[in-house]
Amino acid sequence: MIGPMTELDAINQMLAAIGEAPVNSVGTGLSESRLAQLQLERTSREVQSVGWYFNTESYKLSLNNKSECQLPRNTLKVDTQDTNFVQRGGVLYNRRSQTTKFTSAQTVTLVLGLEWLNLPETAKRYIVIKAGRKFQADFIGSPTLNQFHAQDEAQALYDLKQEELEAGNYNLFNNPEVAADLHRSPSKEAGMAHLWVTPMTN
Repeated sequence: MIGPMTELDAINQMLAAIGEAPVNSVGTGLSESRLAQLQLERTSREVQSVGWYFNTESYKLSLNNKSECQLPRNTLKVDTQDTNFVQRGGVLYNRRSQTTKFTSAQTVTLVLGLEWLNLPETAKRYIVIKAGRKFQADFIGSPTLNQFHAQDEAQALYDLKQEELEAGNYNLFNNPEVAADLHRSPSKEAGMAHLWVTPMTN
């Protein structure tokens, strides 16, 4: 039965990239499966920190007993109407007043780090391909394989950004540099997968 990609599925895909057999569970210590899991987690955090439609939401922060606005533990980034508000030490910080104390609740836009099972399939695919390329580079370091994975990564990023557009979140594309990259070729930009790419042709 075809279902959502699990974290174990992703890890086994990364293991296959270095010629290792699939596992039924993640090992410990310096086992290949554990190292793959760590790389997957790092890459997921990196990708999610950008802020996508699926992990960006408006959030009202109430005051705690210290008159502070406590942030959720999985907060990756804070966007506020007041640019003097930033994330610091798990709470909201006012750079102008140089304090974490507030007199009322604050509504902010949060970018949240989601668990693997809560990610859409397009995001999972991009993350696992990106993580797999880095994992392969660390273990094998084959330029040929790296180029192959980079092209897949560029296509996966394109698919994810297409889904972002369909969701109506245009924040990622307000940057003139991103707009200028709309017609870049994935074959030329395979090593620059953080930029907008055009669909790959068969």
